Amino acid sequence: MRNDPDGAQTWLQGVDQIFHAMVTTDDQNVILATHMLMEEAKFWWVNANRRLEAGGAAVSWERLKEEFLKKYFPTDLRNKKEVMFLQLKKVCRLWSMLLSLRSCLGFVLTSMLKVLKSLSVSSLRAVYAQRSISMCASMRFVTLTLW
Repeated sequence: MRNDPDGAQTWLQGVDQIFHAMVTTDDQNVILATHMLMEEAKFWWVNANRRLEAGGAAVSWERLKEEFLKKYFPTDLRNKKEVMFLQLKKVCRLWSMLLSLRSCLGFVLTSMLKVLKSLSVSSLRAVYAQRSISMCASMRFVTLTLW
């Protein structure tokens, strides 16, 4: 669990779900959870429990979870993951905007092609003389230069 904060959080959530389904008491939660700890986590808990009891702190299920997360999913790592998540949400929003703009731009270009096909050669020369066409593409005016 030391090098797997996601695994530690998953384990803790799974154990919490089991306790909720079993309708156990706070003391039972602490006993059962610490019994399920393995390897390095078991040694960590023996030391953490001594430290907490020596400090006069009551070892509740909430306190055990807090200490467990402090050890196996530190705050700085949680903050980094939160920042990564927020950045991912931002990328998803931008991607969604790009997809909607792509469909909007496709509609605009298709409409422009239909208009250009319907124009006569003399009309095309007039458009060429203007050199550009301004169109509104949902957000701002986009200037498309012909030729």
